[in-house]
Amino acid sequence: MKRLNFSSVRTLVWAATLFAAAGTGAFAQPFAKGALYEITPTSGSKAVTLGADGKITVTPSAGHPGEGSCWTLSELSGSWRIINPFTNMALRANGTTVEAGENNGSDEAQLWKVEKTGPDSRVLVPANRPDMALSISGNRVGLVSKSRGTRVIIKPSAMAGFDSELTYRIRSAADPGKVLGNGDSGENNAAIALETADNGNRGQYWSITMLGFEDRAVGGAFYNQNFDDGGDNKQIDRLIQWPAQKGVWNNARFRFVPVAGTDPQAYVIMSAQKEGMIYAPDKDGVMRQREYAAGKDAGKEIMFTFEQVTSPSSSRRDGKTRPCLPSTRRKDGPRSCHMRRQPKCTPTRHITTLLGPGRKARCTRRSTARGASIW
Repeated sequence: MKRLNFSSVRTLVWAATLFAAAGTGAFAQPFAKGALYEITPTSGSKAVTLGADGKITVTPSAGHPGEGSCWTLSELSGSWRIINPFTNMALRANGTTVEAGENNGSDEAQLWKVEKTGPDSRVLVPANRPDMALSISGNRVGLVSKSRGTRVIIKPSAMAGFDSELTYRIRSAADPGKVLGNGDSGENNAAIALETADNGNRGQYWSITMLGFEDRAVGGAFYNQNFDDGGDNKQIDRLIQWPAQKGVWNNARFRFVPVAGTDPQAYVIMSAQKEGMIYAPDKDGVMRQREYAAGKDAGKEIMFTFEQVTSPSSSRRDGKTRPCLPSTRRKDGPRSCHMRRQPKCTPTRHITTLLGPGRKARCTRRSTARGASIW
């Protein structure tokens, strides 16, 4: 019988530990980073809302969600900070009331335990006051003894939320095997079109920034251009990529309009500047302008979904660390970005060009934390 060396045994033990942890839910992350959520009682008729006066109240949850009723959940050591990303205000416990306070990482009153009470229901318990829980009574949101806390549902909002530090793919709702890409091109004016999904195609990975409640900016994760609607140029009827000025954005503002009754939630891509104008693929897959008739345009060919993905980092424009592309692995030696070794990316000519003359493409130690998967 072949003997296992120490390294093999250690790998098996490590893998078994991961498997056991996965089975117990130790690594479960119930809320996606950057995604928007609504907090409603199990009746679903009201939503916890940050009012225009800065106070926490409730509003009807039916229909299109408002800015104040959309929250992100940020995890910290098993507790959650519940933040309205458009105001940077967080829910905090204060006596018997729930109030809004400026998002502050050192404020323990902003940390909440999210405890399951059923398949979908939860109670929100202040991390520093485990005997209390959030309560909704009428229009008031407060704190009561934990046993009397309101069972709530934390459900994904119809509004699309994103974290600009993460990477996304934009999939066709009609053909999930197709995603939006730029032809893997770094050229200005390159058309955005539907392409067959390819893990090694850098032009199919996007960074999405929330510019406010409705507006979003979509930029290439590995290229320096953004989605651009062409502005006042009447000759440009297609969706293109062009460098955008951060903070100004101009032609790079878009809205992802949720389509009711779709599962998973699907969206149409609309120009924020050109009222009623959306982008949909033509027969060649190129995204072109067309008018949108809400409620009548029901074809999935104009709809898209968003998928958070793990993507490569060595050429990412914002310098965030991610695993290497499959195409950058060494074929004639040790595998690059091996999860137990210091990464050794072999830069291709394309990556070196993206990084600029004289700069080497490389992985960082942080991009290959033990247990991280390449894809």
